[in-house]
Amino acid sequence: MKNFKKIMAGALMLSMLFSFTACGKKIEKIDDGDLTDAMEDELGWDEDDEYREHKDYEIWGTNFDDVDDPYIYDLDSHIQGMDDSLFISYSIFDDEEEAEEYFLLYYDVWAKDNKEVPSKYSKNNYGYFIEYVKQDDAFHAYYYAEDMVLEVAAYEEDDVKDLVKFLKAIGYPVK
Repeated sequence: MKNFKKIMAGALMLSMLFSFTACGKKIEKIDDGDLTDAMEDELGWDEDDEYREHKDYEIWGTNFDDVDDPYIYDLDSHIQGMDDSLFISYSIFDDEEEAEEYFLLYYDVWAKDNKEVPSKYSKNNYGYFIEYVKQDDAFHAYYYAEDMVLEVAAYEEDDVKDLVKFLKAIGYPVK
């Protein structure tokens, strides 16, 4: 009977542990069609006016220690949009390792040691970090999953509201 109780207690503890880990929002890769649909539907953006799609694109990254010698990444595809103070950059890297490296460049600079930046990332897991600036007047976030990195930013209150609506439409956390 004692062994049965120990086994049951262990099983209950494991199930509790798994239920806690399931509570966090897991970042799933969003495909380019869903992204552009949300840009058009939620933000009213038009291709070639507010955003552009590029294939075989090159993006630079830096850890800000040596901005004269940035890291250069080849992308399979890239979508970038801007309207007033609202910015969206969606990158599909050649492989997952490059996407993680690019994400970590900015994670190390913006979030790693900054307790004011809410981050939901741990080594070798997909995730995100979000920086709020000046209360509700600015919002900056990075999302990472598989070979994708999505960066979004808004610097005026109305644009922050639009960006939050956009992120909720694609199923990404905003807090």
